[in-house]
Order: sequence, then structure tokens, then C-alpha cells
Amino acid sequence: MTISILEKQDVAALQALKQFLLNMPGPKAIETVLVQAVCYCAEERPEAFNWVVAHAAQLEPELRLEQWAYNFVVNALAQKGCVVGREFRFEQQSDSSQLQLHLEAMVRQILWENCSQGEWLLLNRLFGIE
Repeated sequence: MTISILEKQDVAALQALKQFLLNMPGPKAIETVLVQAVCYCAEERPEAFNWVVAHAAQLEPELRLEQWAYNFVVNALAQKGCVVGREFRFEQQSDSSQLQLHLEAMVRQILWENCSQGEWLLLNRLFGIE
């Protein structure tokens, strides 16, 4: 259901979906459903994915997409012993508010191996890692 709502590319439908998801057992569950749907769209429904990224603010406060992606990278790499600021870092782009993710080659491989295709596409879109 979540994927078909995202495919509609309709803000009102997305708001109705979020209202429906409030019946789930907690905010983490809502975030998980939304992230899984966004990652699926990244892999299988590029038009819907592009719309979601362009309208990411509509997912808030249930999902702060860039914050989720940042935490995902930091946690995934920390679990493999990588240290932010040493093997990888985020930098603010001078011409925008977007973050750029810089990875050493070895760390890039580690991250790639610990992501689904949809997660990788999302990280690439948000942080320009490819």
C-alpha cells in the first residue's frame, strides 16, 4: 500500500498514508515502513523515487530522510570499525545545503556490501557518493 501511495506522487495521499501509519506500534515502525518503500521505489520505480526525494519534507516528522541516511552510513561503517572524520566524512556543499559523503575506496566497498541496492541508490542520491 505504501509503495502505491508513493507512486501516485500526491501530497494529500501521502499525508493520509502517514495518518494511517500512526496506528503502527511506534515511530520506529512507521519510519521502517517508509524507508523500505522509498528504497523499493529507488530500485523499481524511479519516477516515484525522484518525486519522494524532491518532496522529502512531506515525510517528516515520521521520516527525516537525510537524517536517516546519515545515521545509516555512520552506524553501518562504525560497526565495521570505520571512524567518521578518518575513513569517511560528510561535507556541506558550498553551493547548496546538501551534504557530500567522502569515502576512502576500502570504506566505499564496505558500505556498498552492507547496503541493499535501494539503500545504495538513496545514499548516492542524497550524498553524491557515486
